[in-house]
Amino acid sequence: MLTKFLEKNYQKFFWILPALLAFCCFINTLGFDFVYDDLFIIVKAAPTLEDWSINNLKRLFTSDVWTFLTQSFNETEKNDSVYYRPFFNLFLMINYLYAGVNPIGWHLTSILLHILNTILVYHVVLASLKQLKQLKISKNERSLAWIALISSSIFAIHPVQTESVAWVSAYVNALLAILIFSSLLAYFQARNSEKNQKILWLLISVGFYSLALLTKETALVLALLLFFYEMLFFDRDQTWSKRLINDLLMGLPFFLVTVFYFVLRIKIVGAINPGVLNPDFPEITAISPSVGILTLPNIVLNYLKILIFPFSLSPLYPINYVREAELVNFYLPLVILSIIAILIIILSWRSLVLRLGFIWLFIPLLPVLDIRAFKPEDLMHDRYLYFSLIGAGIVLAQGIEALNKFLAKDGKENDKEPLIIRTSLLVVIGIYFIVLIATTIKQNYVWADEWQLWTASREGFPTSCMANKELGRLSIIAKKDTQAIDYYEQAKLACPNSADVYLQLGALYGRTGNLNQAEIEFKKMITLAPYPFLQAEGYFNLGLVYQLKGDKAQAIAYYEKALDLDPKSEKTIKALQKIKTS
Repeated sequence: MLTKFLEKNYQKFFWILPALLAFCCFINTLGFDFVYDDLFIIVKAAPTLEDWSINNLKRLFTSDVWTFLTQSFNETEKNDSVYYRPFFNLFLMINYLYAGVNPIGWHLTSILLHILNTILVYHVVLASLKQLKQLKISKNERSLAWIALISSSIFAIHPVQTESVAWVSAYVNALLAILIFSSLLAYFQARNSEKNQKILWLLISVGFYSLALLTKETALVLALLLFFYEMLFFDRDQTWSKRLINDLLMGLPFFLVTVFYFVLRIKIVGAINPGVLNPDFPEITAISPSVGILTLPNIVLNYLKILIFPFSLSPLYPINYVREAELVNFYLPLVILSIIAILIIILSWRSLVLRLGFIWLFIPLLPVLDIRAFKPEDLMHDRYLYFSLIGAGIVLAQGIEALNKFLAKDGKENDKEPLIIRTSLLVVIGIYFIVLIATTIKQNYVWADEWQLWTASREGFPTSCMANKELGRLSIIAKKDTQAIDYYEQAKLACPNSADVYLQLGALYGRTGNLNQAEIEFKKMITLAPYPFLQAEGYFNLGLVYQLKGDKAQAIAYYEKALDLDPKSEKTIKALQKIKTS
């Protein structure tokens, strides 16, 4: 009895395999440390995360991400951002209840979220394919299950997922995905239900969408995905007028929620897209549309490359703004993308499944192609492909099925017959999956600790300001001042207008006895410092330099200048009192 049941229904349990693959790929991350933003949003922000007072919960919903998380920091470390993500911050507080500042608990959460998403991807793809089946595509149930299995497995194990799973701070992607997938599945239920049930499922879908918007801004892609589902797949047998009315009624709640979100976002962060200011690159205040257009082909082509060949991944990629169109940085990528676009149009015209795959591949990428929203060295990251891997998996699965048909003895296969994957093809797929799993497990170690992260970042982007600065910081902690100087000097070449780089170099040269060079660095830092308290820091350090030089009068003058700019600085007050009484 059980054997017959399994023979007939085994595809219903396909979702277990990708879930196990996800677990196997990322179980090694349980031993990893906190890195980069983790140290701020979890360790340093612990007083905020453990504060469940009414006032703190009010701040949770009335502040941007960094304003909320850095509220307990000292004045020089407090920060703000253009990200309004209260539900993500709330989830951090919940996670903190059981994990505290223990990395194991946070990495476990990240793994579990990814496994849950892998299961949801299987069901979202399968539900989407069943919607297509209503359009009378020639696919049997088992064929649909195989496509969902392959696509969810690719989502589970692809090396690109390392950044989103192995780095705790990036599990906002996984949290967002759970809400988007849940909203989609509820929407499909609404689409296939009677009137009373339809309204209930639609409200559930809108509820998940609302939470997704409060988790991460890119939740807006769900509205685009639903638009393309409606335009290309639903109600194809009805007239355009009936389809339009139905689409407007189905889309109205999502539209209203989106409008309310924009109003709320403007109130909290000041604009829908206020742009990003970076203290390391203060000269970049606005990116012109022309620069964005010229940079776009190179970014898209590189994303496609790492999806297809994910064996040279890096936390940072040397993708720079393209300000003047040249052969290598614009025209050649544009020609290649044009050829790819023509192929996609042809393939999509012939196959609804491929059309679905390309929608999932490219639509989630749209928000991250707006380079105005990112810092100069953040134009491209692996984590931005979290959703696009669903599309890549669907396209791969359809390609495997086409190849499977080609390998059939008569060159074709009856779609109404049970799908049987050729043994030779199964071996190839197995080898490919093993290579991906091994690559992912190896790639995970990039995020094991800060030294490995920033060393790998510098290997991928040797001239990176961020990577060299962070390696300089780690060298200071390790008391390797000469090595730190080398890293910061490299950073200075990449971001010559960063006040922080000159501040760190000044301190390092001062500690190593090169007082003249320290003076040069601090004076340059003062000219670049965007805020009075940072200028005060520069003058304070100049006071220390001249005190070490034995020039008491000049040291006092610099201390007094620092105190004028930052009257509450206790260290300046103490230094001034000490030198005057000595």
